[in-house]
Amino acid sequence: MVAMTSVRLFTALLLSILAGMQRYEIADFGGPEVLRLAEAPLPSVGTGQVRVKVRFAGLNFADLMQRRGVFPGLGDLPFTPGMEVVGTVDAVGAGVANLQEGDRVVGRLELGGYAEYAVAEAAEVRPVAEGVGDPETLALVGTSGLTAYAQTTVLGEPDGRAVFLSAAAGGVGSILTQLLKAQGWRVLAGVSSESKAQSVIALGADHAVRYDREGWENELVELAGPRGLAGAFDSVGGAMYRGAFAALGDHGQMIVFGAASGELVGLPPELVFPAVIRGQAVRGNGLVAFLAQDPNALRDATAAMFSAHRQGAIPTLGLQVYDFEDAPRAHADVEARATMGKVVFKVG
Repeated sequence: MVAMTSVRLFTALLLSILAGMQRYEIADFGGPEVLRLAEAPLPSVGTGQVRVKVRFAGLNFADLMQRRGVFPGLGDLPFTPGMEVVGTVDAVGAGVANLQEGDRVVGRLELGGYAEYAVAEAAEVRPVAEGVGDPETLALVGTSGLTAYAQTTVLGEPDGRAVFLSAAAGGVGSILTQLLKAQGWRVLAGVSSESKAQSVIALGADHAVRYDREGWENELVELAGPRGLAGAFDSVGGAMYRGAFAALGDHGQMIVFGAASGELVGLPPELVFPAVIRGQAVRGNGLVAFLAQDPNALRDATAAMFSAHRQGAIPTLGLQVYDFEDAPRAHADVEARATMGKVVFKVG
């Protein structure tokens, strides 16, 4: 009996050593072609961590910035990108009491999501609400959905003025459009094509502003009306930032949560002094800072988003689903502005 037990233990250990998975690795910074599938051992689980068997992984613009080598605080090469996954708990580390093997969960990561298995801090892992699909969960309470939620906490009650948001047909923008409308704002949605314009109108936006057309800045000022915008939410920067800022009204706020153009600020001198006189403000409102302000922020924001979806405030969760093997193409499509809604990979 002892010998048989020893054989079983040795067999289990051997299988653990031989067990592996596929994951994407980036060994050099560059274009989508640097994303390469590779074989790797299963990641070990440390204290306070869980390992998730990934069913879907989400794509965020930060992944593209990491791939290019322009994301702040990025570690050494090679690395596996991916900040969010949904799947089932596969292994539980010491000190984890609120999760167990088999639980269906969504998890936030610093890196490592583009893989068949991913390790996350248990504090960053939350149960998935019943009745919500895996890819829909990533749209709703992944990085994009929670970033959208964070923006809705800034302006306060609607005051009859409009708000503007850039990239309104994207993963964050499509959710934020619906949340702002549910709050009672008049929403001016910035988009780069006619198909995206139709998409945001279907989401409830009052007007679609085609910033791929010359003169969009003047159109935005006209749509904002004599009182100007109460706020503008921007994740693009550069010309987009300057055009939206010029449409702000008295005490209007420019809320920045990204800089896809690579240029965050750059106000021309003629806008600086009027901004001082009119009490306008610029503030950053990224997800990391939002969650860091309260230890319960992640839990509360997740619950609020599931509740908003259940109550009909976010009826549409736009998705583009790619096979895991097509991650490089997904990156290329996002960079070409050829996607709408949340982009996810089907892994398992």
